Amino acid sequence: MTLSTRWSTLAKWWRHWRTTLILSVVALLVGGPCLLVGSSTVVLVWQGLSARQAVAAHNIAAVHRDLSWAVPALSTLRLGLHGFFWLGDVPGIGPTYRAAVDLAQFSFSAAVVARSAVGALPGTLPASASTLGVASTVAARLPEMTAAVARHQADLHSMAAALRQVPRQGVWSPVARPLAVWTPRLLVGLRDVQDALPTWRRALPAVMRMLGFPHTQHYLVFFQNNGEMRATGGFLTAYAVVTIRHGVVAPIHEHGIYSLAPAIRYRPPAPGPIAYEFALKHWHLRDANTSPNVPTTVQTIYRFWNSIPHHPQINGVLFVDVWVADQLIGDVGRVNVVTPYHHAVFTAKNANVTMEYLAELAPYPRPGLDKQFLGVLAHDLVTRIVHGSTHLKLQVLQSLKTALARKWILLYFNNPSEEQWVEHFGWGGQVIRHTHGANYLQVVDENLGGHKDNFFLKEQVSTQIEQAAPHTYIQITTVTLVNPALYNGWMVVPYSGLVRLYVPRGAQLVSLQGSAGFSQNHVNPTLNKSVFGGFIVMGARRSLKDPPATGSLTVTYRLPFHSLPRRLILQEQPGSRSVPVTITIGTFHRRVVLRHDMTIVLPAGLSVPAYQP
Repeated sequence: MTLSTRWSTLAKWWRHWRTTLILSVVALLVGGPCLLVGSSTVVLVWQGLSARQAVAAHNIAAVHRDLSWAVPALSTLRLGLHGFFWLGDVPGIGPTYRAAVDLAQFSFSAAVVARSAVGALPGTLPASASTLGVASTVAARLPEMTAAVARHQADLHSMAAALRQVPRQGVWSPVARPLAVWTPRLLVGLRDVQDALPTWRRALPAVMRMLGFPHTQHYLVFFQNNGEMRATGGFLTAYAVVTIRHGVVAPIHEHGIYSLAPAIRYRPPAPGPIAYEFALKHWHLRDANTSPNVPTTVQTIYRFWNSIPHHPQINGVLFVDVWVADQLIGDVGRVNVVTPYHHAVFTAKNANVTMEYLAELAPYPRPGLDKQFLGVLAHDLVTRIVHGSTHLKLQVLQSLKTALARKWILLYFNNPSEEQWVEHFGWGGQVIRHTHGANYLQVVDENLGGHKDNFFLKEQVSTQIEQAAPHTYIQITTVTLVNPALYNGWMVVPYSGLVRLYVPRGAQLVSLQGSAGFSQNHVNPTLNKSVFGGFIVMGARRSLKDPPATGSLTVTYRLPFHSLPRRLILQEQPGSRSVPVTITIGTFHRRVVLRHDMTIVLPAGLSVPAYQP
């Protein structure tokens, strides 16, 4: 057969079969992927509905079965989407297609991890089991669930890699905004899980004890009012004894702090600042949090608590700031609080003023009812969160994480192992005792003579270092308080507050300027610090024509170092918001906003100016 004859035969064959071939290629490139994507989508929708019913019925075995079906369905979906590879280069469609592929990969890996974690739970729970019952079951299996997740490090990395590849530009607008919101949050959450997993596994025995396994735990919880700043965050306005057994928290009943006073037998002399400001002979539990070091304050509280006849045995203490309530109210939107005496609507903007009104001004038929609304508020918040969306729960978890990092929630446990982990995570409010040659500064403000001025008052700190002689360094630290709020005789009044500086042990006071009649200059051996302080007294701003009320305290002291330390540790006072701190050493000038403990590293060869008294 000649070459021309062969080409003629091939041409005839092509004319006869070309339609079939083209349709076959189209079917391969479009029909096959469509079939895979369509069939897997049907399975996923069906399994999603089934899983929702299984969750409502507390049928964990059914949830695990649905996840087991979802994993191959997601694998099929992923394969089908890859069959549309040619869409990746189509203008206007490519970014959305690539986002779909990456999200399918993320979902597949997430389902694999979830299937393994759920598989560690018992098969079924009674359909009538309460939310707390479910929580108890999950808490009891935390070690098994953690081990299951730890076995899937590769899948966790795959989830993170898929999210990082999701396109940010050119995605179809209806999905672009959710992607922009959720992708960074999921990435942060995944990074936190991956980073914390090894430590979490080591901490699990202590965590299980904290959650009441195998023995019931009782914790003393104090609610601190940051409008009246104290060393650990705020005035101890209310308390509750919280009982946890097998991961379940018993109903919480809050009480005003003053209700404990008649039962307390321990009545030591009042510390100097409290005796000076209030002219009190005896110290009271409500003023017990005078040390910024939480373990020290807790031991003081225990002396008061243990003097109460037939007092419940306590396994630890928690301090919760009003800022936490503000955060959670902001998360849920608004909370209606109805008591037998008042009806109030709390929002993120009015929460502090509304709380103060109900606690200070609202009428009640008898004493002891002014803090009753706190229990109703806490119950409503928890109810809204438990029954809220997944988005709300994730937002609340982020808020609680922020509160722990900002020292708005402080923890102390009697068990040394548990307390060690609290200190490891930085949740215990411990003053750093040993700085290993670094300079150190913590400013502690205590509102002893004002009312709730700290809701409005702004604090700023400036510190500078100069050289008085060879190997002799002088540090000058100024604390300035500014209150722009107008006097109302209720929340805002003339202010009187004790300001203390915790500095390296061995520092020597040179001068104290701005203190009103009372000063402190001593060594705290427990914290390994020298302490200098005094009272800042400010008048009230009576009208908008008046400038904001202002006061300052300047402390000059000689550092106990023969050479200038290269590091300056700044430790945040628990309960504070955002404190600007300015550091100046010759030409070195840095301004930071203190929202957590920080270490400032000074440049090498820094020229220190001469001290000018």
